[in-house]
Amino acid sequence: MHFNPKLSIKRLYLICIGAWLVMISSLLISSYQADKVDAFHRLSFKAEAAFTQFERHWLDLESTSPAMKNDYLHQLAHNFKPTLHFSALTTHGKVIASSLNNLTQLSYGPVIKQFEMAIDHGQSCLLILNGLQQRSVSGCGFLHDNIFFIASLQNSDIFKYWIKKEIYFICFSFLSLLLLLTIIFLNHRQKQNSQKDYNQLKSNISKQDDDFKRLVSNLPGVLYRLKLSDQSLDYLSHGSAQLLGYPPEYFLKNQITPFDLIDKDDQSSFKQESKSAHFSLKPFEMVYRVLTAQKEHKWILDRGRCYELTPGDYYVEGVMLDITERELVRQQIEYLAVQDPLTELFNRFRFNDELVQAVSHAKMTNEVLAMLFIDLDRFKTINDSLGHQLGDRLLQKVAQRLQTILPEHHFLARMGGDEFVILMRNVKKTSDIETLANGINQHLRRVFRIDTYELHTSCSIGISICPEHSEHSHILWRYADTAMYQVKNRGGDGFQFFTQEMGDMVQHRINIEHSFIPSFENRYFELYYQPQVDINTNELLGCEALIRWFHPEMGSISPVEFIPIAEETGFIQTLGNWILEQCFAQLKIWHQFKSDFVMCINISAAQITPDLPNRLHKLLQDNAIPATSIELEITESLLMENIDYILPILNEIQDIGIRFAIDDFGTGYSSLSYLRYLPINKLKIDRAFVMNIENNQDDIAMVKAIVAMAKSLNLITLAEGIETESQLKLLQSLHCERYQGYYFNKPLDSDTFESLYMNEY
Repeated sequence: MHFNPKLSIKRLYLICIGAWLVMISSLLISSYQADKVDAFHRLSFKAEAAFTQFERHWLDLESTSPAMKNDYLHQLAHNFKPTLHFSALTTHGKVIASSLNNLTQLSYGPVIKQFEMAIDHGQSCLLILNGLQQRSVSGCGFLHDNIFFIASLQNSDIFKYWIKKEIYFICFSFLSLLLLLTIIFLNHRQKQNSQKDYNQLKSNISKQDDDFKRLVSNLPGVLYRLKLSDQSLDYLSHGSAQLLGYPPEYFLKNQITPFDLIDKDDQSSFKQESKSAHFSLKPFEMVYRVLTAQKEHKWILDRGRCYELTPGDYYVEGVMLDITERELVRQQIEYLAVQDPLTELFNRFRFNDELVQAVSHAKMTNEVLAMLFIDLDRFKTINDSLGHQLGDRLLQKVAQRLQTILPEHHFLARMGGDEFVILMRNVKKTSDIETLANGINQHLRRVFRIDTYELHTSCSIGISICPEHSEHSHILWRYADTAMYQVKNRGGDGFQFFTQEMGDMVQHRINIEHSFIPSFENRYFELYYQPQVDINTNELLGCEALIRWFHPEMGSISPVEFIPIAEETGFIQTLGNWILEQCFAQLKIWHQFKSDFVMCINISAAQITPDLPNRLHKLLQDNAIPATSIELEITESLLMENIDYILPILNEIQDIGIRFAIDDFGTGYSSLSYLRYLPINKLKIDRAFVMNIENNQDDIAMVKAIVAMAKSLNLITLAEGIETESQLKLLQSLHCERYQGYYFNKPLDSDTFESLYMNEY
């Protein structure tokens, strides 16, 4: 008999499909019949439960409209799945209410008869109820006060309920049929194309093999396979010629490997790392140098893995990549991390590491070390006048000169800018430090010849000692820096050891700076007011507002001490705004007693900003005081240093009506040519000219010149610091117009000032 495999497969497919259809159909029919029987079995229970609710609510519904009764039965019907239908009929068969829309008002006597007969036989439910609808249904009936309550169940509702219940199974059945047909179809297609696919696959494998060989030959690295048992090469790609300078044949012919080219300094670490990697059978990564055929060193990144091909037969596969350029960049980055590229000295980060280690070693060995903080004098002038390139070359010359005089066991670094630091180790006596500092000063005083320029500079050196001054590196930094600034303040070109007095000054400054905000929040700042009077009549004309700081721990702190710190830290903005607000508010009160009273307020350079005129204008409006009753006091040094920036702002304030006075006049460096252009109306003669005016003819001449100049410019003069009657009479004879000082009264708090001078008006 001839056997046709294709025909047999088709028959098998048909048998499978037929069997699947029979099985699914049987399951669906069985499921439907089971749900139908179950629905009828549960009909009696559901109908009785519905009848109980009906009995409970019927008395309330009996007097309502038919529509409301129907709605009630509709709501009751939808509480059951599958859906039941409820009808209320009289014992004569008349419809009272129903959830069935197709019931008419005709008599349903035959239906009632069926239930009466059933009830007589002890049954409340009928499998087949004829006459209630056009098609037969199942139903249960219960009697209540001559009203039959009938619950009916239609076959169509059971079917719909079954469909919804089994929808997923039905869908799954059809989808599985579709999937089965699809699988059969795809399998058939696959059988048809199997030979074609096999041929195509064979062609693709051949092409991929060619592509792989070409790809491997073009790789920048080297692929290798090494047999560990005899350390022989099993495979080496052609990239070895480009990377190592030797073709694969060279290694195979001479029975050597690329690892024989590893630099001698790296062979030991390579053997240790490779043994560990081969033993673990985990991916490894190693970096080493090789000597190529061209006698040049290359950095190699070797990535691979050891594996067991057969029991006891181990191989290593990997790739060798050239990372020479990357390694050189890394070395350059590491160099820049610790070296100063301009002077080729170590930088501040490297010095800090060295200092930390030296301090730690000194603690254990009781060694003495010193830190010298060097800052060039007048370097900014050279840099600004001759250019940064010449400044950089000067720094290089300074670094070279420092290296020539510094012993090898000391550590030299450049901090940045024109700052250098030296770490002196194993200091035996203080004179050694002084000798080195003097030598540095002497060598840096010598002329530096750069191109056609002969440059002169010097340096200021601050010195801190460990452990005498501190055993903490960051504190040694701070102390050396503090000592260096002491030299700067003396004019530079010298050295200074740190002293405890300097530390106390620094700590005191830090305490002041840290106390600003808490003191402001706790209202430790207070305004005092010193009277300003006519020098001839002693008439009170106004006052100067003076800030006072009463700290609970540090006591009374002078404005001369804390105002410069407030300006440097920016706190002066907060404090200055508060002073303005307090002065304007106080002046508003005192104008109730004396309407022409003038308040003089000191302002800092940091407060003179473009928004100051608007702030002053708003304060005038909010407090309803005339602008002519406010006088702002500024120092002449402030005017001269920032004249181009400040003058437009002062003119804008003058346009509002506020006047200006120059405070401490004569102690600064005012240019007299500027005075006629400035919006000022008063010169305040500094108390330095008043203190000894009775015995110093130079002070008399100075005051006389200031008064004469003020009169020629139509300015008012006011002398500060008058404490004696003789001082007052002398200034009267010099035609000064106003004064303030202890002779009249000292600065007073607002309450005392008001009780003394305002109540009399």
